[in-house]
Amino acid sequence: MLFNDKTQLEQQPNSFVPISLILIEESDNQSSPTVVAHAKLIQSQQSTFIIETVVTRKDKRGSGLGRRVMDELCSYAKTHLPQGSTLYLSTKIPTFYEKCGFERCEAPESFGKVCSSLNTQQIHSLSNMLAKRFPLQPPPSSQGATTTSSETTSDVWLKKIIHS
Repeated sequence: MLFNDKTQLEQQPNSFVPISLILIEESDNQSSPTVVAHAKLIQSQQSTFIIETVVTRKDKRGSGLGRRVMDELCSYAKTHLPQGSTLYLSTKIPTFYEKCGFERCEAPESFGKVCSSLNTQQIHSLSNMLAKRFPLQPPPSSQGATTTSSETTSDVWLKKIIHS
């Protein structure tokens, strides 16, 4: 299911971002659908877009849902964003995104302007939804902790250029 803030659409009817892609799971034994994965795409500058808040429910990781969210988000970008636009993201698990066609890069110059396009209500609503659906786990103890080969200790920037 794709969801876009109604107010944003009313203000900019030809705008295709910000957009959130939310995968839900429906089950006969559940009273309501459950969010299992989420990703958000926001515009930073005219042809620069940031992918943020890519989350897969912990018990669903490794099932291909993260890849599906990224594939759907990139497909949406190809359909709705100008050719040559660049998608950026920052992560501690670059290997996953490299498998999705992203390549390592420097942070985009416009990164500081990203949050200026979100209003307080949008940030608050998204934060509340994610906190309810995906409670934060305490960080692992640093004693004896090791980083897996697919993780890094600091954020890595990646990008993907949109081609039709």
